[in-house]
Amino acid sequence: MLWRLTWRSLKRDALSSLMLVLFVALAAMLASAATIVLLTGGTAVRSLMDRALTPDFLQMHSGQLDLPRFEAFASTNPQVERFEAVNMLNFDGTSLRVGGASLATGLQDNAFVVQSDSFDHLLAPDGQVIRPSVSTVWLPVYYMELLGLEVGQTLEVHGEAGNLDLEIAGFLQDSQMNSSFASSKRLLVHPDDFERLAHLGGEYEYLLQFRLNDAAKVGEFEAAYRAAGLEANGPTLTRSLFVLVNSLDPVLSGAVVVMVALLLTAMAVLCVRFVLLTGMERNYREIGVLAALGVRTEQLRRLYGVRFLPLALASALVGWLVSPLLSRVLLRDVQLYMGPVQGGVMPWLFGLVAALAIALLLMLAVRRVLRRIGAVSPVRAIRSGTSAAGHVRQPAWPGLPSGRWRLRLALGIRDLLARRSIYVVPFVVFCLAAIIMVVPQNLHTTVSRPEFITYLGAGLSDVRVEVPAGEDSIGQLKAALAADAAVARHADFITAAYDFVDSDGRVHNLKVESGDHQAFPVAYLAGGAPVGTDDLALSTLLAAELGLETGSALELDGRRFTVSGIYQDVTNGGRTAKMAAAPFSRRVLWGTVLIDAAHDAAVGDLVAKYSGDWPGLQFSSVADYVDTIMGGTRTALKAVTFTTTLAGLVVAALITGLFMPLLLARDSAAIGLQFALGFRRSDITGQYLARAVLLLVPAIAVGSLLANFLGGSIAGVLLGPLGLSQVRLAVDPLLAWLLAPAALLAAVLLASAVSVRPRPAMFLNQALKEGQ
Repeated sequence: MLWRLTWRSLKRDALSSLMLVLFVALAAMLASAATIVLLTGGTAVRSLMDRALTPDFLQMHSGQLDLPRFEAFASTNPQVERFEAVNMLNFDGTSLRVGGASLATGLQDNAFVVQSDSFDHLLAPDGQVIRPSVSTVWLPVYYMELLGLEVGQTLEVHGEAGNLDLEIAGFLQDSQMNSSFASSKRLLVHPDDFERLAHLGGEYEYLLQFRLNDAAKVGEFEAAYRAAGLEANGPTLTRSLFVLVNSLDPVLSGAVVVMVALLLTAMAVLCVRFVLLTGMERNYREIGVLAALGVRTEQLRRLYGVRFLPLALASALVGWLVSPLLSRVLLRDVQLYMGPVQGGVMPWLFGLVAALAIALLLMLAVRRVLRRIGAVSPVRAIRSGTSAAGHVRQPAWPGLPSGRWRLRLALGIRDLLARRSIYVVPFVVFCLAAIIMVVPQNLHTTVSRPEFITYLGAGLSDVRVEVPAGEDSIGQLKAALAADAAVARHADFITAAYDFVDSDGRVHNLKVESGDHQAFPVAYLAGGAPVGTDDLALSTLLAAELGLETGSALELDGRRFTVSGIYQDVTNGGRTAKMAAAPFSRRVLWGTVLIDAAHDAAVGDLVAKYSGDWPGLQFSSVADYVDTIMGGTRTALKAVTFTTTLAGLVVAALITGLFMPLLLARDSAAIGLQFALGFRRSDITGQYLARAVLLLVPAIAVGSLLANFLGGSIAGVLLGPLGLSQVRLAVDPLLAWLLAPAALLAAVLLASAVSVRPRPAMFLNQALKEGQ
């Protein structure tokens, strides 16, 4: 019986039923895909780190290493399961070339290494530990994507003592340095080639890394490492930081899709409302007859509502079955950078649960709408066959403007003002469709612009200079910049590591940047930049983790500071700090110089000039720096933006296709009267097209304004776990204010033209019934 009712409903109103199925399937597909992306992405990160045996604690060190003392500490510490001191041979990116491309394009520190035998393995795309052959090199996947490199090409290494050519044997996955957020990349070679490279030049750096018996006690181990006074001239990294950095792209993509899926779910509920109201309007006389015959209200509700259960379940299953197509696109980079995605069946089962949850919400909405059946008057329903009986609005001809389209617009405006309540739902849906289209576009635009540097914990400048630890030429560089007329201003900063003991006695290692933070300021969520020598600004995640706010006091290496402000930062795990005082720690990690070019100076020329004069430093325009750091995230957002834009257009078209038949059903008597007065079919169609335009244009305006003003808050909710709780989204006017609204308008007009095809005979009969 259920399937017969459903099939009859499908045949009687095939277009609305098909639209409902598509709408629900779209919402279920996005909900399922987002669930799969988030779960599979997390699983892929853990799988990569498990295969690679990623260290729990890593100390990078430049300079001399007392290896016996290091080994003595590691072998006697009960927390250490395995340890290793890995040699890395650093070469400047300009000395590494493939064809005409230099690895300096990637703005990364590049180091040759050999495969580790104990842990921290570098892996091939199939997940196997790489054993390179002599005269070959394995490059990071990052460079394959950035430069379009291929297997078989030649890497040319130009050193001070000669040159060496290595054939590219493949592209590796590095559980530590995969992400573009990591500032270093490892290049894997055979031990014999490593010795040959050492004779060419380069600088040694060490990875002092440990696998612990209990990774949860990494804080205690770090305190013991510091207390032993071991080498620490470089960044300190932990497994949790590696997990966070590797997860950024899939988490961001999944979060945006979740946002769209939630909005689509809300619109799916409104869609069901339209289908039900349209069906009830068309069957109004039938409902009245059944009520007059004594059929109970609950039975009527079950009769009209139960047919939606198969549709909702079938639509949810269709969405779930199609979701792998979308999730596969969103997981492309995950598989590329992290190897085989082996999430098992759990992500797919949770995806099915998410899709079925959409169906459940829809059935709850059906039950709520069907409460209206209890208010149906049998007498009015039998007499008129429409809920609008007695309220047919005949056109008020006097005073109407001449011209067919002016007349259609005037009638449309009058109807919108007279029946505002019926147009509220499609207005809200169109607003949400605009938000779905514009917010991801604006987020993609934001991460693509140089201004995004302020969310990376740095002020906006034209040029950024990375100064490695131990480099003593920064003073000479400052003097050269001060004397250069092409430089408008500059400021230098030193980042060093300090110890902080919280109220529970736990030791935290803080990366603090010292310098004049008023020269190139970042935006502060609370307070302001450190000015006095006892001021300290904290990143949002660090302040939340330590439970501190502006005015709070804390001690770094025994020196007391007061929190002056809180800012946003996604680098270094989102846990950084800034102070105006000169650095007083011996653990200097790196330096940074920010430069603004004079108005008539070309940034590219400035970078080229100083890169040649100071080969030991890394110069880049801030635009290139942001592009390199956010490249993977931007690629992921581009795919999400395409998907959400398509979803917004489909949603707008579907809701239009459902709303117009409802209007036609309610206005059947008025339409028949207009036909009787000599209106042509094109006149009637034109009226409803005019209503669609009149409804859509303000909805787009409101939706776009909400997307631009509230989009930052929405993005803040999604990006809050990464350290960006407040984001001011950049707007591309061409996309946000012209192309997106034009596409939305075209989709709605097309759907209106398809769904509004009045037949004079049918509406004339209804008008005659009304007149009886």
